[in-house]
Amino acid sequence: MAMRDSLHRFYQEIWRTRWALVISIGVLIAKAYGYLPPDHPLAVIMTKASNVTLGFILAHILRQQTFPYIRLKDMLAEKDPAFGSTFIGISLLYGAIIYSVALGL
Repeated sequence: MAMRDSLHRFYQEIWRTRWALVISIGVLIAKAYGYLPPDHPLAVIMTKASNVTLGFILAHILRQQTFPYIRLKDMLAEKDPAFGSTFIGISLLYGAIIYSVALGL
């Protein structure tokens, strides 16, 4: 059952970011097939943006698969002051994961 929930959440994330994925993959394909010349300034900017977008999506899915038991939405719904420092710590950890993957591209 846990695997099914994990795959369902993975599918939800892919569906949620579908337009960013379509645009990013479209830019990479256009560059690969020569529709976008590699030395054109627009191609450089669009390639960097698509790489960061793909890296962000990859890091977000990686974070979600690594820590499936942590749900920030549920923590915010609690409205308990004791969760404040925990919420900030987890948010910083998530940000570091996403930043490191995006920086690695």
